Amino acid sequence: MSNFIKIWQAGSAVCLFAAVVLLCGCRSDRYYQACAADKAREYLLENAPELTPAQIAFVKYNDPILLTGDGLGTGATGIKQICISWSIPGAEKLYMVFGVSRERMDDWYPNRLIKRNYVKPSAEINSAVAACRKFAVTNFYDTLSKEDLNIIRLSNPEIAVTAFELRPKESINNPNDLALNKFDEENVKEKARAKALAELKKEQGEEEKEPVQISLTWKISLHRYAVFCGTAAAESLKGWQLNFAGLLSDYETNVARKKFLKMSDDFNTPIPVPEEEKNTAQEAK
Repeated sequence: MSNFIKIWQAGSAVCLFAAVVLLCGCRSDRYYQACAADKAREYLLENAPELTPAQIAFVKYNDPILLTGDGLGTGATGIKQICISWSIPGAEKLYMVFGVSRERMDDWYPNRLIKRNYVKPSAEINSAVAACRKFAVTNFYDTLSKEDLNIIRLSNPEIAVTAFELRPKESINNPNDLALNKFDEENVKEKARAKALAELKKEQGEEEKEPVQISLTWKISLHRYAVFCGTAAAESLKGWQLNFAGLLSDYETNVARKKFLKMSDDFNTPIPVPEEEKNTAQEAK
């Protein structure tokens, strides 16, 4: 009987050990992420003495944002660059605690603190780009090759203040009339009507600021641009409306450009407000 008890005790010990190993091996990714977040909190608070008590409390009691990317050259190693980050109220920069680990983060450790500015994308610019792409797909489907159309659909434009001759508003729905940069009888009449209306408003004390002509352009071949020209209330593209679109030579496009606002690599961030517009806004307040 005593031998049976010894065997039972030995078997129970083995089962208990196996259960402990099994439980330890089954910890979720969420558990390891929480442990990594605690390490990041401690590291951030040690290295950011400028934070206020309220901001420290925010870091302590709010979940972070995880920003990940491939590490050590390629993603084949399974090692990731992982930034455990907090967007702290009242702080101009995003606080990012950088580290590397496997994807489950069981071996993540803090390496350095990065404070980085992030500029929100411009809703005005993205709205204008979306309008151009929609117009291109609707009106240029049979004009452009699939490759050229995809350049407009999938790549970023250049944005500039331009001096094209605008088309009459009614031509916006007629693709055959949109691509020309010429004076014609209707255009002259439209300009005369606009001038008369502006003079009338000036007499009545309702003078309006001249709209800014801004064009979004995609280079679709060595010597050809897809041009989408419109007007807005300001260089920020606020209220931008398409006036004409067409396929123009690089010469016509470059001659009409007066001032670059955005290049294709940063097209969707807000356009800085000119100093004179800032002063006007402050005076209005």
